[in-house]
Amino acid sequence: MKELVRMPAPRDTASLSTMDLHVGFVAAGMATTLLGPVLPALSQRWGVSDALIGLAFTVQFLGTVTMSALSSALVIRLGGGRVMAAGFVLLAAGIGGLTVAPWEAGLAAILCYGLGLGLVLPTTNVLIAAASPGREASAVSLVNVSWSGGAVVWPVLVAYVGGGQRVGLPLAVLALVMAMMASRLVLTARHGAPDVYTPLSSALASRAFGRRGEPPALPPDRGYEIAILVATFSAMLFFYAGVESAIGGWVAEHVRRIEGNGPGRLWTIAPMVFWAALALGRLLTPLVLRGLAEPRVLVVALIVVLAASSGLTFAASVPDALVAAAVAGLALGPVFPITFVDLSQTLGPRRPGVVGPVYAMATIGSAVLPWLVGFCSTRFGTLRAGLMVSVVSAIAMIALTGIRLMRQPRDRD
Repeated sequence: MKELVRMPAPRDTASLSTMDLHVGFVAAGMATTLLGPVLPALSQRWGVSDALIGLAFTVQFLGTVTMSALSSALVIRLGGGRVMAAGFVLLAAGIGGLTVAPWEAGLAAILCYGLGLGLVLPTTNVLIAAASPGREASAVSLVNVSWSGGAVVWPVLVAYVGGGQRVGLPLAVLALVMAMMASRLVLTARHGAPDVYTPLSSALASRAFGRRGEPPALPPDRGYEIAILVATFSAMLFFYAGVESAIGGWVAEHVRRIEGNGPGRLWTIAPMVFWAALALGRLLTPLVLRGLAEPRVLVVALIVVLAASSGLTFAASVPDALVAAAVAGLALGPVFPITFVDLSQTLGPRRPGVVGPVYAMATIGSAVLPWLVGFCSTRFGTLRAGLMVSVVSAIAMIALTGIRLMRQPRDRD
């Protein structure tokens, strides 16, 4: 009998409940989308140009992508609980500092909470998958619904608690929530618990057992095979996050241009239609996966994304555009959970250190593709040309999924 390959065990980790992870991810959803609602008030306080204000988004992005790339190596070395605790400490410090910081210190505060997001986002997804053997994709989908809830609640909190301009109070409330999460993690980290990855590896082993109870040998750990998988997963997450951000960021402007100079203002609700449909898609994913295999759901979802993004690009009327945006959001719902769990199951037991860097590609995609939409729109003189970026990206995701499924049949069986 060949010995099953397992990931290195970190020193210890927190004994977290699923509810802890969901609550933390609601707060992380608020922090990820923090700048949008508070930026008008911060720009008045800082008194700097729009060009300099744009640096705030860049700084947050750099902090998140940098720490995301290091997160898996830190989890292996220090344990999931310690990494999560450090992430929430950085979030509390950065968001708390932003309540009073002037311009230069404000950038440092944004970098600080960006680093915290880089630790919390990927580690939470891995923890929630590890806590749900046999239903990893469903669990990851549901925890990302919690993230979406935080993203929706944050603008409401700013509007009603801070009045839109007095952002110090909502920022302080959010910083307090982050500090409470950090305290919870520090306290629970004193109790020993299994390696965060061990439950996931054990679940994979139990599902892979044959009728005689013997685990089959894993496929040969060839360097070029690992490199191909790393490249395909990285590209997949890059395109997924990029399409999500591109449609969510540009759908309002696209609908506004379709409306023209008329009195209609349906463009104002277009982003809400897309994000609400995305949250609904993630909420429905566990139900869909009860009856259908993950690869089939993923392929069908990507085909629908391709059709919906094409429909959005060439929509001739506002209702057509809103329906296409809703269908695109609904179809995107299961793509990330299934892909992330596939990444954890395929590469996690062999190359645990690459999970973080691969996850970081999602952050890069969410920064690059929306910019590319604007660049193509300007270059060709129409936003429809820019939105073709999402169409091409959907085609790329279908091709990448085909490559992955062909190269890892034994893992999936």
